[in-house]
Amino acid sequence: MKIGIVGLGYVGLPLAVAFAEAGDEVVGLDTDGRRVEDLNAGRSHVEDIPDATLVPLRDRLRATANQADLASCEAIVICVPTPLTGSRDPDLTYMLESATALSGVLQPEQLVVLESTTYPGTTREKLVPMLEERSALKAGTDFNVAFSPERVDPGRTDYTLRTTPKIVGGLTPACLERAQAVYSEVCDELVPSPAMPNCLVEDSGQPQETVSVRPALLRHCSSVNDPDRESPRETRTVALWSACGVVTDGRPGTCGMPTELNVVGLALGPVLFAPLVAVTT
Repeated sequence: MKIGIVGLGYVGLPLAVAFAEAGDEVVGLDTDGRRVEDLNAGRSHVEDIPDATLVPLRDRLRATANQADLASCEAIVICVPTPLTGSRDPDLTYMLESATALSGVLQPEQLVVLESTTYPGTTREKLVPMLEERSALKAGTDFNVAFSPERVDPGRTDYTLRTTPKIVGGLTPACLERAQAVYSEVCDELVPSPAMPNCLVEDSGQPQETVSVRPALLRHCSSVNDPDRESPRETRTVALWSACGVVTDGRPGTCGMPTELNVVGLALGPVLFAPLVAVTT
């Protein structure tokens, strides 16, 4: 399989290395020319990936700044930064720029996965329209789309990309199946789920952000009452609890939440999330 990774930072590079180590051909796209040059020379800029790891992968992992190189990939994973703005909302600038560029080379049957941390609705309401408009392809029919929030905790060695549960959500059942097939090569445990609720819970897990958990989830789950949504409300309720369970299983989260806080989160789960059942059923 040929995999494209957009963004070779602390999320994208370890993912690219994992696929290359699994035997896949990997094309890593980055706009930083110096970074591209260093990676192709076997020099890493990510603490979790030593130079010695890159050297034996030179035949399978290639960095590039040319968007056209993604056209031959079967799956493309977007791992660009979404830093917080002054109002503490994700800045989608890099993601939107990546989507615009990708739409120009998107091919039928390709899978596009968004891993960047963002807010509910980004994949369906931002990414998909941008990919469809310029490519003239239909998401879910001509190409596949999925979301799988990154759960990287830099510096940790006890929980790795392979051993940390990987939540995967697809635009359609076929998209989900395709994404699971791709991630099964590098992750031992896959959790099919609407990924956005999990991302909200996990990224709001730090003590100083706990107050934001309930309002954000309530806003998202309220939108589930929209009859035009594909998934039944009951299914989303179960998936929400399932996603919360994965986040509070004692493993690291996207924000590097330590085990102790996960345990506390598990204890507080019924208090924080009980009202949501009434909203989503």
